[in-house]
Amino acid sequence: MRRGIAHAVRLITGISLVMLSLEAVRSVGLVRWLATAEIAAAAAFCLPVVWRAGAVTLLAILGIALIHHAIVGHFAAVPLFAGLIVLLELTHERP
Repeated sequence: MRRGIAHAVRLITGISLVMLSLEAVRSVGLVRWLATAEIAAAAAFCLPVVWRAGAVTLLAILGIALIHHAIVGHFAAVPLFAGLIVLLELTHERP
């Protein structure tokens, strides 16, 4: 994958996750802390130097969010597809 395209995908994904997490920050309890951690990890995912650490953290957070939604009984398409994009970036981006 070309660096410019990969960086654009990371930026779009990271900014989208930040925007989607802002609504969840207004919640209470575990969801608030999970959303806050997701915002921090999505911001790190956008930065060129630490994007791999942000990606691994995002995968863990999105996995927890997916499990949380499943327990509540919702199908969480956003964490699923965001996790797939992050996984795609991790596997195809060259160091």
